[in-house]
Amino acid sequence: MSKRCNGISNCKDSFDETHCDIIFIDKQLYYKETPPLSEDDAKTKVLVNVSILAVEDPNEINMKFRIKFSLSLQW
Repeated sequence: MSKRCNGISNCKDSFDETHCDIIFIDKQLYYKETPPLSEDDAKTKVLVNVSILAVEDPNEINMKFRIKFSLSLQW
C-alpha cells in the first residue's frame, strides 16, 4: 500500500498507479461558477474544518515536510 499512487509503476500491469485522483469531483453535480445560495439569496456561509493527522519527513535544511490532513466543508 505504501507504494500505491507514488508515481512509479510497481506492478507489471501498472494497476498500483490507477485511480489516483486526489479529489473526485462529479462534473454533473459540481458547478464552479455557480456557488450555492442561501434561502434569502445572501452569501452562503461555508464551515471549513481542517484536522492535521500527521507531519512526516521534516527536512529543516530544505524547509519541507509532508502532512496528512482531513478537510471537510459544510454549507
